[in-house]
Amino acid sequence: MPEHDPHDFNAFFPTESSSSKPKETRALPLWEEIDETFKDIFAFDEERRNEAIFRYNLLDALVDLNGPELTIKKIEQSHEYLKDKFGSHVRSPSSIFKYWSSFKQSEYQLSSLVPKVTRGNANKRVSEEIEEFIQEAIDNYFSDEKMTMQLAYTELETEIERYNECNDANETFSIQSFRKRINKLPEYDKLRLKKGQVAADRYYRKVGQRPKTTRVLERVEADHTKLDLFVIDDSKNIPLGRPWLTLLHDNHTKSIIGFYLGFEPPSYLSVSLALEKAILPKDYISDLYPEIHNAWPCYGLPEHLIVDNGSEFNSKDFKVACKELHIKVKKNPAKKPWLKGSVERYFRTINNQLLSGIPGKSFSNIFERKDYDPQKNAIIDEHTLLELVHTWIIDVYQSKKNGLETNIPNMSWYESLKSSLPPRPYKGTREQLKFNLGKNKDNLALDKNGVRLFSTIRYSSKKLAQYWGRKTKDNKSIRVRIKYDPSCLGKIYVLDEENEEFFSVEAVDPDYAYSVSEWLHKVCCRYAREHIRRNYNHQDVVKAWVRIFDLIEEALSNKNPKALGIRTTTKASRVKEHANRAKSKNKLQKAHIVEDKTKDEIDWDVEIESSGWEVDYLSNKGN
Repeated sequence: MPEHDPHDFNAFFPTESSSSKPKETRALPLWEEIDETFKDIFAFDEERRNEAIFRYNLLDALVDLNGPELTIKKIEQSHEYLKDKFGSHVRSPSSIFKYWSSFKQSEYQLSSLVPKVTRGNANKRVSEEIEEFIQEAIDNYFSDEKMTMQLAYTELETEIERYNECNDANETFSIQSFRKRINKLPEYDKLRLKKGQVAADRYYRKVGQRPKTTRVLERVEADHTKLDLFVIDDSKNIPLGRPWLTLLHDNHTKSIIGFYLGFEPPSYLSVSLALEKAILPKDYISDLYPEIHNAWPCYGLPEHLIVDNGSEFNSKDFKVACKELHIKVKKNPAKKPWLKGSVERYFRTINNQLLSGIPGKSFSNIFERKDYDPQKNAIIDEHTLLELVHTWIIDVYQSKKNGLETNIPNMSWYESLKSSLPPRPYKGTREQLKFNLGKNKDNLALDKNGVRLFSTIRYSSKKLAQYWGRKTKDNKSIRVRIKYDPSCLGKIYVLDEENEEFFSVEAVDPDYAYSVSEWLHKVCCRYAREHIRRNYNHQDVVKAWVRIFDLIEEALSNKNPKALGIRTTTKASRVKEHANRAKSKNKLQKAHIVEDKTKDEIDWDVEIESSGWEVDYLSNKGN
């Protein structure tokens, strides 16, 4: 890799030519604007958003019960079921049928369920306070063997009477209603209240039994693992660390439909990248890996996504993104391995078949004294590993019979397409999918200078300025909601509350923003705070990134392998991975860029003062 002058601003941006001076800017010309608008459920206030999700859940339950052809008669027949599942405040069958008609007419867009006019909540038969007393009486009835229904109801009456006296209320609940509540409880809940959750789970399951599937992508499992190998820089023989693998696996055909392999730990970003690869066709294979012989036909929108209780699966962004894509997310509770075992078996297959033949080696830490202690860990070059995983998935795993000779994933996929419903394709563009999988951020300040993301990256456009001009009072800042792609910060999507849609806004410093992910930008900010100066400004982030890449280049060019170790080189690899991904995200944007005719107005030879950038821990490198 060529040496870069740390004083040269152009060295900060990787280019394909030997010259550090870019021939074209990544931004659109100054006279052009990004003209993109998007709609999703986050365009509406929280009350209307929650109502839309509630209506979606009602329709989802009805479709599961009656099939996709809903009529007013079927809804009437299922109305009591909806009340039991969602409560007595469920709307009338005629209202639910109106929801369904609107939902179907919009081609099943979640935003069509948002109420046009915000209405008050329906009156409940029982107040929340009395409901708590009822649930406590039911719990006591089942948990105490000596408790009779009459005695449990007497205690309930006593609590209601005390509440009425203290709150000057007139609440009542008859013993007939109490008896109906108890009789309607499922047997599972009765056993759970009597003997506990573990006993109920043990009784109402068959060990090893997993849900049956009838079609592709009906049930997809997701999980993460850290591979048992060290990735190295092939040219320097330097370890970069152990990569993470996020995997999506189709239960019906045993096919791998998508994955993420890199140094990003389990997070919203790693899950969204794996989903993006799973949903879209794999048309990149022949160009990147011409030696692969077979096809990878698996793509489409999963119906059910089975996940664990990791924080990345509990985020609101992840849940709503899946609802927008009509993907039902189901949690796999802890200590229930019989519910999700395919992914774990696949991870074992990778370690046993794919990684077993790779020789072992380990390295010491770059910032500690070098006691070279080899261990038995597999090592492989980063790019070779990515090609190896693709080759193994497509030409081996997807095309090979299993041990029992009962399945070949690719063959099962093709046969399932002929005999059952095809998978749902994603009808939008790649940019629309990135928008759907984006993260949300509320309550950002918008003023005449635009919007700042993470307090450091500023976004502005003519359309944004005009929007602020229409909404502001006395030229004061206003609060807005945005969405953004965490893998590339080049542009954001700002909510236009008047039209209830998002529009795109590019960063004021697009060359920097298109080159970083959310994680990489935060690393630069942290470095700026800790190593440059206390009074932070955006140019410090640019300087920090220059310095970070200087440190990486210095580490990777070290001729003594003992001076390098896992923690630092893993971080270095993660920085490079984020920068490369952000660059690839911008390829489609660059295709629409014309030559900037105002080059003479841009000074690319910016001098950066780098004195005082010494880092204390580097002084040990010669020890």
